[in-house]
Amino acid sequence: MKKVLVILATLAVIGIGFFVWFSLGTTGINNGVNNIAIQGTSSSLPVVPAASSTIPLGGAIFIGTSQGIVTVNNFYKNIIGQDEEYDILEQSAGYDLLYNTEDSSFVISIKKGVLAQIRPQAEQAFLNMLGISTGDACKLTVVVGVDAAGDPSLANQALSLSFCAASTFSQ
Repeated sequence: MKKVLVILATLAVIGIGFFVWFSLGTTGINNGVNNIAIQGTSSSLPVVPAASSTIPLGGAIFIGTSQGIVTVNNFYKNIIGQDEEYDILEQSAGYDLLYNTEDSSFVISIKKGVLAQIRPQAEQAFLNMLGISTGDACKLTVVVGVDAAGDPSLANQALSLSFCAASTFSQ
């Protein structure tokens, strides 16, 4: 009788283990990220950090926005590093171009220099990297931030792209 109980208990543990394993393995864990599609494919891939093994390989990425889909160059090929929240797409003496995989937003971080001089350079680098027009850039979620070293009066403010109709502080 003891043998039968031990065998039944072992089978129950194995059965529960398989159930949990298959449940998580087939549905996955919802990480809350947006989806993007790679040009030339019919499927979509999750937006993932560069450290992941799932990096889009196509030449273009389609980013869904509230104003339609924007086709951009595959910027994953340009990722040069990461911090806690962002993929680093470009770094220069005056600015950084960043991508947030959690919400598919971009950040242009002005590090130092006069905003009126550095901002146009950073915005042009952003447009060139993504291969998009100013109109398409305005459809994306892009925040222009200024470091306290760049301009203490604008630090901690979220500015928009200077050429967008709803531009904040378009100096």
